[in-house]
Amino acid sequence: MPRGRGLPGVGWRWRHGALWLVFALAGCAGLSSPSDDAGAPTSSSREAGEAASPSGDDGKISNGADGGNPAARAPDVGSVSDAGGAAGKPAAKNNYEFIVHAPEALVGPIREQTFVGRWQRRADYDPLQFEGLVARLSDEVQAILRSRGYFSARLEIATDFQQPTVELTVRAGPRTTVNKVDLTLRRDGEPDPSLTEFARQAWALPEGSFFDSALWQSGKRRLVDALNRRGFLRARIESSAARIDPELTAASLEVAVETGPVIGFGELQIEGLSRYDRRVVVDQRPFATGEPYDFDQMLLFQSRLRLTGYFDEATVLPDLETLSADPQATQVPLKVQLVEKESKRVAFGIGYSTDEGVRGQIGLEHRDLFNRDWRLESAVILSQKRARAFANVRTPYDANDRFVGFGGRLEREDVEGQLSSRSNSYIGIGRRYGGGEAFLSVQYQTETVKLDPTATDPGLSDTRQALVLGLSGGLRRLDSSVEPRDGYALTAQISGAHASVLSSRGFLRLYGKATRFYRGPRESMLSDGTLILMAELGYVEAGSRTDIPSENLFRTGGAQSVRGYGYQSLGVSERGAVVGGRYLAVGSIEYQHRMSDLYSLAVFVDAGNAVDDTGAYDPVFGYGLGARFRTPIGPINFDLAYGDAVSRWRLHFSVGYGF
Repeated sequence: MPRGRGLPGVGWRWRHGALWLVFALAGCAGLSSPSDDAGAPTSSSREAGEAASPSGDDGKISNGADGGNPAARAPDVGSVSDAGGAAGKPAAKNNYEFIVHAPEALVGPIREQTFVGRWQRRADYDPLQFEGLVARLSDEVQAILRSRGYFSARLEIATDFQQPTVELTVRAGPRTTVNKVDLTLRRDGEPDPSLTEFARQAWALPEGSFFDSALWQSGKRRLVDALNRRGFLRARIESSAARIDPELTAASLEVAVETGPVIGFGELQIEGLSRYDRRVVVDQRPFATGEPYDFDQMLLFQSRLRLTGYFDEATVLPDLETLSADPQATQVPLKVQLVEKESKRVAFGIGYSTDEGVRGQIGLEHRDLFNRDWRLESAVILSQKRARAFANVRTPYDANDRFVGFGGRLEREDVEGQLSSRSNSYIGIGRRYGGGEAFLSVQYQTETVKLDPTATDPGLSDTRQALVLGLSGGLRRLDSSVEPRDGYALTAQISGAHASVLSSRGFLRLYGKATRFYRGPRESMLSDGTLILMAELGYVEAGSRTDIPSENLFRTGGAQSVRGYGYQSLGVSERGAVVGGRYLAVGSIEYQHRMSDLYSLAVFVDAGNAVDDTGAYDPVFGYGLGARFRTPIGPINFDLAYGDAVSRWRLHFSVGYGF
C-alpha cells in the first residue's frame, strides 16, 4: 500500500533533540553490585507462614555458589565477615561497630532488618539505647533465618559496652528443602485435575527448592492471580499449611483453592468519549460479551485502543467492585477510560537527513473526516532531492478487524541522474491479524523519467504506466516499538500488472525484508549489547525493466540500507544515471553496546546491490562505527561508514529503524 512517509511536525524537534543529546554525552552510567538472597525459619512442625518475618524481605531464592542445589548446604560458619560500610564508598560515622560473620546472602538482610543494623548510623541515636537494641538482636536474626529456611541456626553475640561494639556470628546450619507439594483445586466443590496441573506449573515453590516463607506467602497470591487471569475471578484460598520437620530439614506444603465459576466479559463502561463514535471503541475488542474473561485479551484490547490514533490515553480495567457486590453475577463489566485526541491537527516541520538533505513540510491530520471517523493523513514535503504531496484516508477497524484505505501521491525526485515525476492513486482493503496487518490494493501508477535533467532531447525521457494489483503485509514481534532489543520484524509484498490492462509492460514483483534483534546474554559482559541482523531481497519477473514504473524496481544505498554509499546510488548504470534493477539482495550485521541511558555505540557491516542480471550481481561492502542517541520517538543514528567500492568515508544521519 503506498503511504506518505512524512511525519508532520517532528523534523524541528529531531534537530533540536539531537543537539541536546550531543551536549549530554558527558553523562555516565552508575554501576551497582547484584546481591543474592537466601534464607529462612525454626523449630518443630507448625505453619511456617506464621513465623515472624522481618519487614523488607524480598523473598528471593539464593542462586549463589550452591546453584540452588538442596544437597549443597550452607556452611555452619558464616562465609562473610562484614564490619559495615559499602566497599569503595566513604562510610558515615558509626554510632557503634556492628560486625557480622554470616553467609553472604544473609549479611544484607541482617543489616537492613535489625534494629542494631538500622540504628548504626542514625543521627538521632542515644547511647542509652544501645543495650535495648542488642537485646532484640537474637530474636530478629532468628526470624530472618527462619523466613529463609534455616530452622536449626546457632547465634553467638559478643558485646563490648565500653567501646560500643556488637559482633554477631551466624552458624546457619542446613537449609530446609520442600519435599512435598499438595495442591488441590476445586471448582464448585469438585476437584479439577486440569486446573491442578495448571497450578503446579504456576507454583513458586516446587519440590526440591529451598523453603522461603516470603515465597510461600507470595506464591499463594500468585496462584490466585494466575487463576484470576484465566477468568476465575472469585478464586480464593480455602486452606493452606506448611509443615516443617527441623530434624529432616524438610517442608511439606498443602494448598487448597476453590476456583468458583468462570466469569465472562461484561458490557463496556466507556468514559471520556465525546468526539468519536462508540463503535471506534467497541470494534477494537478481540472478544465478545459473555466470552470467558482473559487478562491477556483485556490487555490486547487496551493496546489496540492506544494504537488506533484516536486517543492520547486508553486504560481498560475490570470492574471488580461491581462483581463483588453481586455474588450471583457471571460477567464482569470493563471500565474503559479514554483521553481523546483533537479531531484536527495542522503540523509544520523542518529537518535534515543525509539521504534527502534539508526538508520542510506542512501536514494536516483529520480523524473525523465527513463525520464518519475516517482518518485523513496528508502532507506536502519539500527536500533537496524530492518534492511530494500525499493524502491517505482509512476507515476505523470494524468488528471483523477490517478497514478500507484509499488515497494518492504526487512526487518529483532527482536522484543519481534520474529525474522522475510520478503519480499513484490506490484503493484497497486491509485486515489486522495478531501483531501484523495485510493490505490488498489496486494502484494506478504513472511516471515520466528523464535520465539527463539538463538535456532538451525528448528521446531521453519516456512515460510509463501500470495498473498494479498488490498484497502487502507485515508482522512485528518486538519487545519495544521505539527501541527494540529483542524480537523480529517482517515485511513481504507481492504485486503485478498485465500489459493488456492499462500497463506499459506486464510484470510480477516479489519483495521481502526481515530484521532480527538479539539481546546480549544476561550476566555477561555483553548483557548491555544488542545484535541486529537484516536481510532484504527483491525480484521482478519481466522481459525487461523498460516501461516499468521505477517504484516497482530496486535501488539501494544510504542511511537505511548499504551505508558508505549515496542515497539510492546502487543500481543499474544507464547513460550516466543510476536506475532501478530487477534484482535486489542486501544484508547487514550490526552490534550496539549501551554506554549509558542516553546513548549506545555501534559497529556494523553492510553488503548488497541492485542489478538487472543475476549473473552480474556483485555485492559492495560498507562498514564503520556509529552512535545511537535515545529519544521518545526512537533512536537518532549517526554513522561514519566506509564504502569499499568507492574508497571513501561517508557520514549518515537518520532517525529510527527502517522496518
